[in-house]
Amino acid sequence: MLYAQFMHDVELTVRSPTGSAWLCSAFSVILTGELYFEVQNKTIHHFLDYAFSSSEATPLLIGATLTCALSIAWLLALYVRPGKIRINQSQGSLSRVQFSPLGAREVTEPMELWAIKVVFFSQNDLKNQVFKKVIMSTATYREVILYSDTPNGEHFLMTLNEIQKNLKSFEIELSPSIYPIN
Repeated sequence: MLYAQFMHDVELTVRSPTGSAWLCSAFSVILTGELYFEVQNKTIHHFLDYAFSSSEATPLLIGATLTCALSIAWLLALYVRPGKIRINQSQGSLSRVQFSPLGAREVTEPMELWAIKVVFFSQNDLKNQVFKKVIMSTATYREVILYSDTPNGEHFLMTLNEIQKNLKSFEIELSPSIYPIN
């Protein structure tokens, strides 16, 4: 019954990876704050045995401020415009689309070349369809998708279960607990 639902194209919303944007934003905010503090002091500053005045640090502050603004805009753009997973049943292909400031990046491969591994924390999470991570990979591409990256994890898993017979491999794994239950 569900298979008939997927005879047409399916598009799932999955947030693009934000780790690089978070690191860039955090680093640039800290650097901008430090440079702003240094410029406010009217003393001679030393960095790696190089003396510089506040006026020499001002261009660095302007550059750091621009970098900070751009990296925060990049981070916000990743949340405002999430990526997609497209399943094209008529062509038998699966695509991962990620948006970035430099444009969209799309990886499209036939479904037979995709390997998907779904990892759950426990048997109870498997029953409730709350996954720890989904690892999607081809010969040239690999991505880890977390439950929080999807607006509806249960629908995401249901869709993957429907196409599993068309995939290279589809595995379900229970993650070993780092806290033993006594």
